[in-house]
Amino acid sequence: MNRYLLRVARRIWWSGVLVVVAMGGAGLAVAADRPHNPVQRPELILRADSAAQPHIQAIAAQLAQTHADVAALSQAGREVLAQFLAQDQPGLEQAFADGDRSAAEIAADAQTLREMISRADADISRWRLGADTRATLDQFDAAVDSVAALPDRWQALSQAAGSNEDAAVVSITDALEAIETAAGDISDILDNLGGAS
Repeated sequence: MNRYLLRVARRIWWSGVLVVVAMGGAGLAVAADRPHNPVQRPELILRADSAAQPHIQAIAAQLAQTHADVAALSQAGREVLAQFLAQDQPGLEQAFADGDRSAAEIAADAQTLREMISRADADISRWRLGADTRATLDQFDAAVDSVAALPDRWQALSQAAGSNEDAAVVSITDALEAIETAAGDISDILDNLGGAS
């Protein structure tokens, strides 16, 4: 009789072990099936957005400085056009010198912004970000591409001043339009960030 009870007790014990293992396996299966993407895991979005904020603030501060340099380049371009039409050679040379300085600053700004965005991308995964934060970084990318093209635009403006008057005015005006568009885009981004903060 004792042997029989011992065998029954052993079977009950092993059955209990199997039930515990099965329940543990079921729990692992449920955990493994849990989605790990930002749509179903809002805490991942919050964590990534929080990690992105210092980068966004630093990039925005640099972008504000870049906006000032683009505004200075725009002013120099308008001065080039005015002095070109007035046929004021000393004034034209001064406007070109001012624009060359601003164009060099903008080239450095664009490089700095690219490096800052690269650091942000290295620290955070954009696919984890919320839609607004991702859109902000995408706007930064577009702004940098626009800004990086401005030194070449300025070079084209400078070269245009050596052609005949009608062609020069058209080329200078086209370059000025590109500079003004870049300044407006940056201003819009900074305004949007100010409204979001």
